[in-house]
Amino acid sequence: MTELVEQTEHEVEHCATVERAAFLWRAPVYFDDLDAMGMLHNARYFALTDRAISAYFESLGRRWELDPHRNPDQHWAVREQQLTYAAPFRGVGLLDVELAVIRVGVTSAVYAVRFTTDGVEHARGSRVVIKVDPDTGRPAPWTPSTRAALTALMVPGVGAPAAGGPA
Repeated sequence: MTELVEQTEHEVEHCATVERAAFLWRAPVYFDDLDAMGMLHNARYFALTDRAISAYFESLGRRWELDPHRNPDQHWAVREQQLTYAAPFRGVGLLDVELAVIRVGVTSAVYAVRFTTDGVEHARGSRVVIKVDPDTGRPAPWTPSTRAALTALMVPGVGAPAAGGPA
């Protein structure tokens, strides 16, 4: 586990260097997403990260299933996430959520995310997810189709899929 934690921390630091996305989702920002100062509330960035990941898989024809056995890879837990805020997003409108994958492990994936509008970076960060077996609640390997979908989000020259190493 220590090896995984150290590896994850290294990968998360590396996420800050990702400048281009493999998937772009235009997120609507509504009035109720704003804080008292009229800026996108800091916690909403995490929800928009969830939605961008969902939008990516939906673009591949995947959907959320009530029965997790029909889509076992929808069962994952966020192990770690971090964001650095650069410039406020003010008011309502569309916010570009740029998504890439830094690393695909046996049971994990490290996403990089960047929030921009018209070339202005509002925030960037990363998210580490662990695929969880819906029956046991323990880490489980990604299915080949999800591994392929995650690998397709990798930006050339950044990270690499794990080859049988630690999760």
